[in-house]
Amino acid sequence: FDNATQNHLEYEDFDLKNSTIKQADVVLLGFPLMWPMTDQVRRNDLLAYEPLTRADGPAMTWSMHSIGFIELGDFDKAQQLFERSYQTYVRPPFNVWTEAQSGV
Repeated sequence: FDNATQNHLEYEDFDLKNSTIKQADVVLLGFPLMWPMTDQVRRNDLLAYEPLTRADGPAMTWSMHSIGFIELGDFDKAQQLFERSYQTYVRPPFNVWTEAQSGV
């Protein structure tokens, strides 16, 4: 945990400004693990890790972010991330859901 930024870190000395991650790791502390933290720390984690997450990460990532923002009452942000969690993962013609994005 970084007291200065009030964020959970992926690991000790993790660089929150210049790193890229594959999926929602720290975000999973809030849900489904329900790790005790303040709403501000939860929001800090969500806001910090969203831009660090690779665009081609797994679908689960954005749904976990969506749940986090629902818990915080930010329904507009939750909806945006919910849509991101499935739109690029559905493949025509039968709308099959895949873990990898369409075209990847």
